[in-house]
Amino acid sequence: MNENLKKFLSSEGFDIDFKKCTTDKKIENFILNDRVEGVEKFKVNATPTIIINDKKLEKSLNYKNLKKTLEKLI
Repeated sequence: MNENLKKFLSSEGFDIDFKKCTTDKKIENFILNDRVEGVEKFKVNATPTIIINDKKLEKSLNYKNLKKTLEKLI
């Protein structure tokens, strides 16, 4: 268990059951399945990868390209 993360969450006001969050198999399976889906569906091979409205941002990840993409959606 990462004591530094536990202390940080507590200092930021998060009132969670840290042990449950790090040992709950339902949570673990959800995260793993989401990761697998990202790799299969969107060919995610690095982080960060941004998916917006089921489309992978293919341009280089910088503020200008992200802003332009988001503005088109507004």
